[in-house]
Amino acid sequence: MEKPDFKIKTDRGSSNFSDHLNQIDNHRIIFSAPFGTGKTSFLKDYFERHKSEYQVFHLFPINYSVASNEDIFELIKYDILFNFLRLDVEFEKVSIPKSISFGFFLQNNPENIIMPFVRQIPVIGKQVAEIAKEIIQLYKTFEIQHKGNQSDQEKTIIKYLEEINKTKGSVKEEDFYTQLICQLSTQIKEKDSKKKTVLIIDDLDRIDPDHIFRILNVFSAHFDHDSSENKFDFDKIILVCDINNIRKIYSNRYGQDVDFSGYIDKFYSEGTFHFDLLPELEDKLSEVFLTVILTTTNERDRLYSLKDHIDIRYILYLIFAFHKSGYLPIRKLLKIFSKQIIIKERRSGPRINGRYVSVYDLRFLIVYQSLKSIISDFEEFKLRLNDMKENIENNPYSDYKVDYLHALIPILSYPDHLWKLEINKEINGIVGIEDFKIEWSIIPKEKNRHSGTSISFETTCKILKNGNELAPETANLFILTKKAIEIIERYNLNWIA
Repeated sequence: MEKPDFKIKTDRGSSNFSDHLNQIDNHRIIFSAPFGTGKTSFLKDYFERHKSEYQVFHLFPINYSVASNEDIFELIKYDILFNFLRLDVEFEKVSIPKSISFGFFLQNNPENIIMPFVRQIPVIGKQVAEIAKEIIQLYKTFEIQHKGNQSDQEKTIIKYLEEINKTKGSVKEEDFYTQLICQLSTQIKEKDSKKKTVLIIDDLDRIDPDHIFRILNVFSAHFDHDSSENKFDFDKIILVCDINNIRKIYSNRYGQDVDFSGYIDKFYSEGTFHFDLLPELEDKLSEVFLTVILTTTNERDRLYSLKDHIDIRYILYLIFAFHKSGYLPIRKLLKIFSKQIIIKERRSGPRINGRYVSVYDLRFLIVYQSLKSIISDFEEFKLRLNDMKENIENNPYSDYKVDYLHALIPILSYPDHLWKLEINKEINGIVGIEDFKIEWSIIPKEKNRHSGTSISFETTCKILKNGNELAPETANLFILTKKAIEIIERYNLNWIA
């Protein structure tokens, strides 16, 4: 069977980004999303599809080998110029007549020209040479004073500003290479009036903080100086990062009380663009389960055919929660679903009154084995469950939390019953986890399946905290999931692999 194709369609995201990019006067954009969510891939794909409209310079300062006390902007200019060399641009070549060059040569080398002739004068040559040196030095002094006499206040100010502009490291720098970049950028637009130039600085939040704020401050100084144009005369400048990371770095550097919004506002024209492929991810994850096969003693199913069952919803709930928290970025999901996944029943399940407990009726085992099969570092996954916050926002599978909780009860209660149950006879108990308790009850029931009669479980539960009953939806499902995994592994309850 062919490996699954996990390339996510980005039509909706592309449409949203186009709307944002094409807003009038939207020249500066912060493109924000957590690390590993596909920002770079999306931008490369988007501008490749729109290459007739945009000439893109996509830079990755994180790849520069630069010390914290070096100027990263010099490497950015180098990177931009290197990209220009790959393009069809014309570099200006100036032809200067020899007569003009000779005049400059005479003006700048009077001593070297006169002295050889003076030394040829017989007898008095030495005295004449000494006199010539004094005359030349006097002439140079005269030239300096003459030029000084010609200056005025306006020229003095202009000269001072030009010196600042040519100083490397100055936020106002406009040296030869900066001006060259501006000229080449203009040349591209003159060749094709419909094409816009775009500078993308990627992974901004992953470089040294000194370099982050150096980049931001140079752009800021340019925007303050001339808000109608971008640095280097690019039509669009896109800074790619997780804006929340930039906010944290800013607070660590300048203090919690310093206003970040006032600082960052000048770097975008029309608000931060928040990149999110969650709806596309939901569609693709559902398709992925076409490739996962579950084989039991008498049955063989694709999990996709069971996608409305609670175990599949449960798996997707956890994946979405981890993805939203940044623990399971898209690049890891690409690896997770790049292989064929087959889950097999390796031994019979436990018996209750002579009836087998089917894996189809102990749904969390499917959740457990599926996660173990698709997540390469399952130990890290279990540790991450401790750190996860119960946040159901934007999770399309959060409406089924009560069902997930009921799927956990037969496992969470196992240390109390050890499968010593009787059909149609209720058993109950309490599970304590952190600062809350779960009062549970289980009634084993016979269930007819096309492969025979098996055992299913009717469960009830109450969530208690400090003696008060809470809604089941408030339970921390991540802690409960970790507890259930620990019980499965401690008691060797898993009979599928």
